[in-house]
Formats: sequence, C-alpha cells, structure tokens
Amino acid sequence: MSDRTPPKQITTFFLVTLVLSLNAYVYAVNASDASLVLPHVYYGVLILSGLYAGKMGQYLLLLLTSLANLLDALVFIHPPVFFAAITLFPFVGLFILRTIQSLKRARERMDNSLAKLDASHADLENRVLELSALFDISDAAGSTLDLEKLFQQIMRILADKLGMYRGTLSLWDKQSQIL
Repeated sequence: MSDRTPPKQITTFFLVTLVLSLNAYVYAVNASDASLVLPHVYYGVLILSGLYAGKMGQYLLLLLTSLANLLDALVFIHPPVFFAAITLFPFVGLFILRTIQSLKRARERMDNSLAKLDASHADLENRVLELSALFDISDAAGSTLDLEKLFQQIMRILADKLGMYRGTLSLWDKQSQIL
C-alpha cells in the first residue's frame, strides 16, 4: 500500500459505519425498494474492504453485510429470487474477498520480483561501467609510453566513467622490488 492509504482500522470503521448507516436509513424510512439495492452496495463495500481494510476487518464486514441481508429478508417481503440472492451473498462475498487477497499476494510477489530485478539491473550497469573504464584504460595504456600523460588519461577516464576525481599512481620496480 502507498503512504496515502488510510490505516486499516480507520477504513474498517468507516465501512462498518457506512453499512450501519445505510441499514438505519432503510429501516427508519421503511424503504423496502431501497433495501433491494443494499446487497449491491454491500458487494461494493466488500470490494473496498478487500482493497483497503485488514483481513479481520474484511471478515467482520462480510459477517455484518450477511447479517444485514438476512435481517432485510426477515423485515421486508421480497420475491423468492431475492431470498436466493441473500442465501448466496456470503459465499459470493467470501469469493470476492479471497480473490482480492490472492491478487494482493500476487502483486506483492511481483513487486518483490521487480525490486530484485531493479537491483540486478543497477548492479549490471555498474559492472558495464567498470568494464568500459578498464577497456578505455587499457586502450590508453597501449597508445602512449609517457607515464605522466597516461596517468592524466587514466584519471580522466575514471572521472568520466566512475566519478573518481582523485588517485595515486604507484609503480613497482621489479629489479629493486621497490614501490
């Protein structure tokens, strides 16, 4: 989740408040027609809970919306098809939540894989820069015998390729074995 998403407890509290408020409104005004729309709103609430609420909040909302549907079926008289929909609601809701949870896990795995790939890419870029610098240094070493000029070319190559601006040149004398 990004830094802009609200804490899971606040989201769960908001969604629970929304479900309870909708039910209170429907029962307060005795709106049996509006109660036919509530299961669809509940599916939306479950999808939102799957995206933003914690697992416990998701199951709490599934239980709450299932009970609200059952209460609605007991209070208002609906066609038989509506009772079938109410009976299926918990199962469809659970399927929605499980699918969202599965997709969230898959996204997390993908994000981890992408992070590893980015790190590998950065590592390979550094390695290519190092090899390119070595190639340019060996090319410069083959083009001049003047050590001072060679050292200046090597420092320029290291500065351009690797961002190194200071260095020391030490020569090893094989015969005297002095550095």
